[in-house]
Amino acid sequence: MAKFEVSITHAKTKANASLLLDRLVPQLAETYRGDISNAQYHWSGATLLFSFSAKGFDISGIAIVTERQITISGDLPFFLGGFRGAVEDKLREVAPRLLAERLPWEPL
Repeated sequence: MAKFEVSITHAKTKANASLLLDRLVPQLAETYRGDISNAQYHWSGATLLFSFSAKGFDISGIAIVTERQITISGDLPFFLGGFRGAVEDKLREVAPRLLAERLPWEPL
């Protein structure tokens, strides 16, 4: 197994960051529906546990939300270890964009 890990800082409350992160797995599953299947996730406190299949390979991980940071980490199958950098780069691209969304109850 190859490990991946990305930490993203945010300026949201922990609750709002969690709410936005809750949208990430379904959003990625929809965006990459030709490549991702069987996406599942659930919360355990401030930790999002997720899993999905990508082109037949199972990927799982966690996202831990704190007051100022989200750390997303997980395992890639051995055969996908060479894509670790691409996975981390994609998370660094998508997660901050998602966290930049303003929720209706947040001040302007």
